[in-house]
Amino acid sequence: ALAACDAALAAAPTPPQAASVRMTRAFAQLCLGDLAGGWADYAARLLPERREAMAFDIPGERWTPARPLRGLSLLLVGEQGLGDEVLFGSMLPDLLTALGPAGRLTLAVEPRLVSLFARAFPGVRVVPHVGTSLAGRVTRHVPDAGDEHHAWAPMGALLPLLRPTTDRFARRAFLSPDPDRLAHWKDWLASLGPGRKVGFMWRSRLMGGLRNRRFAPFEAWPPVLRTPGAVFVNLQYGEPGPELAQAAAQGLEIHEPPGLDLMQDLEGVTALTCALDMMIGPMTATSNLAAACGVETWILASNPLWPLLGTGGCPWYPNVRAFAPEGADDWGLRLEEVAKALAERAA
Repeated sequence: ALAACDAALAAAPTPPQAASVRMTRAFAQLCLGDLAGGWADYAARLLPERREAMAFDIPGERWTPARPLRGLSLLLVGEQGLGDEVLFGSMLPDLLTALGPAGRLTLAVEPRLVSLFARAFPGVRVVPHVGTSLAGRVTRHVPDAGDEHHAWAPMGALLPLLRPTTDRFARRAFLSPDPDRLAHWKDWLASLGPGRKVGFMWRSRLMGGLRNRRFAPFEAWPPVLRTPGAVFVNLQYGEPGPELAQAAAQGLEIHEPPGLDLMQDLEGVTALTCALDMMIGPMTATSNLAAACGVETWILASNPLWPLLGTGGCPWYPNVRAFAPEGADDWGLRLEEVAKALAERAA
């Protein structure tokens, strides 16, 4: 893949083509653990010649690595998807150390994440960002940013500085649930009876086309769902009704958390995952939230999955196990491995 990317770039492609190839090469390098090359090419994600690139309408100077962080008042803006904001949020403790006592941080995140990050980082001003479509391009604004920051940066701009190699990943929990909501879900889980309480999801909300290859089909999950001693709780957002009905028809019980909007109420989702013994599923916003809280999280990964950074694990978080055996699409093999491991944990 790398050789093909290099050849494509050497063939003098148009700027949009070059940006696309650089993104492909970035993910290939990151999957191989080449963070220096991967982060360098990952910068192409925001090039304006990329049709799908996010734009920013934020006044003021854009931060570059040439500017020291110490003592800086920085506006850091979440980018890409909600899960990426949580993933990149693992850098915040190190960023605060780099800013020092005289530095100030304003963090702009997806509105559903504001209270979670505000609780985790009481010294940080946390505000929501807003997305609009301008000339067919998603553009990010921060209406409540104020004008006290010296510079602003997309979250991913810090990756080369704070995560240059895998040994610089802290692997620590950095989010926490609301205590009252945590207690509520612990009581509900206790009412389900004995057994290891396992949160379960199986896909993203956005499916179709090539994305379907990144997720195990629901029909492949019964070996896991039949694990003795495991009590499964639905964490799947979107419209999981057909799959849940399919499971029920096979005698597989998946409990639905009453009154919880699994898409919008991320405080509730975080509290529920923290009340569980563990969760299993693909890498989504929900699994990122669970992992960021230190919950035992098993990721069923399409192979390769770039956030694993060639490690076979997930260096962003402290308690994640990745199931991504060699081979392209052998979901059956992966799920047999998950079922065997879960049987050992639930025994």
